Amino acid sequence: MAVQPGDGVGLQRLHVIQVLFRQRRGKKGSIMSALIGILITFLVVILVLYLVNMLPIEGRAKHIVRVIVIIIGILSLLKYLGVWI
Repeated sequence: MAVQPGDGVGLQRLHVIQVLFRQRRGKKGSIMSALIGILITFLVVILVLYLVNMLPIEGRAKHIVRVIVIIIGILSLLKYLGVWI
């Protein structure tokens, strides 16, 4: 079948191109938001680890709290990377 002028195929192609362009633009925005989320998570983990270091508690309890903070930070980073929920 030959494509005839005015049958809407050109408009369909234009629509497909517009959709693909929007998807690419959306991916760039989602990458930037993921990078910002990763950076904020990293900074919060560093800040919390610093504050835990300042707490007047014994060494074993500090170690346990540090491990818990690092695990929560890793899970949060995995979430931003799309590996975890």
